[in-house]
Amino acid sequence: MRLKLTLSYDGAGFYGSQRQKRFRTIQGELEKAIYIVEKKEITIKTAGRTDRGVHATGQVAMFDSERQILPVDYKRALNSLLPEDIRVSKIEQMPDNFDPRRDATRRDYLYRIKVGSYNPFLARYALQIEKMPDLDAMKRAAEIFIGTHNFRAFSVGDDKISYVTTVLSSYIKVVRDWIYYKISAVAFFRHMVRRIVGLLLDIGRGRFSPETVEQFLAGNAPQVSAVKAAGLILRRVRYD
Repeated sequence: MRLKLTLSYDGAGFYGSQRQKRFRTIQGELEKAIYIVEKKEITIKTAGRTDRGVHATGQVAMFDSERQILPVDYKRALNSLLPEDIRVSKIEQMPDNFDPRRDATRRDYLYRIKVGSYNPFLARYALQIEKMPDLDAMKRAAEIFIGTHNFRAFSVGDDKISYVTTVLSSYIKVVRDWIYYKISAVAFFRHMVRRIVGLLLDIGRGRFSPETVEQFLAGNAPQVSAVKAAGLILRRVRYD
């Protein structure tokens, strides 16, 4: 039977989600736990990779099981075997043709920024800046990303045929001294959210105007610098 897993993890202790031989990864730890239950090697497939230090509250993975175990019991078994910085929040039986990457209709990401004095306890979970930027400028710039655009300037690597995707929502919310950037898109490219946040902060600091976003999307500006991974969370993968 094909099982869909919804995962949460603290990415600070992992070298990303994709399995790597010499480093601790989400895929590696999950496959080790599944091996104990299945008594054979199993390769999982995820809805998308997350980089080193990136967190998740709604990552999705899939694998085929030959064990006749109820999903609720399989969830309990895996959580008893997984390290404390990974948890399976849900397991569902799916049709045999379910594909977590291909079938996803949108992904939701959150980036967290803390304004004020540096707090070492937040170092792994947020970007910290000293002064509040121009929030109105950042909010106007965030809205420009909505729509279908070429995000080559906001991506790293040359492994994609196309860097075009559709952003469904992009906005900034402020709660006291916290800035939350939320973005949903059909698909994301490597470092895309972190580079968007980097440009938004440059705009908030007065380096660029909000309208500069259009120049970057048109490829008429240099590649954007990425902010640190610690503030990024994959919130949810949707299939509706």
